[in-house]
Amino acid sequence: LNRLYAESWVLLKASRYDARSCSPCESMTKGTPCARAIIEGDDDIVHNVNGLRSDYKDGTNPLCDNVRLLLEDADLRNRLGVGGHLRLNEWCDWNRWISDIENRLNKF
Repeated sequence: LNRLYAESWVLLKASRYDARSCSPCESMTKGTPCARAIIEGDDDIVHNVNGLRSDYKDGTNPLCDNVRLLLEDADLRNRLGVGGHLRLNEWCDWNRWISDIENRLNKF
């Protein structure tokens, strides 16, 4: 699976609702940006920071346009790939979560 993410130029993911962006985060670890169609969820994917997001208001055309952009624009792919690494480093930072974990444990 790591090799698949590493050798891909883009991850395409489409669903209406999702809780967490597991496969996009996995692709971000390899610098592969995501083209994502979603109504709500996958808050880890920030449009034009670490991936391209669209909704379903205009059918699937925005998603197809985003995939085309990523396939044709190497600079955009690279910028979003770097953005994915930065976002993961921020999101997975132990210092970000330890105080929240301690507060939850101290309630017991």
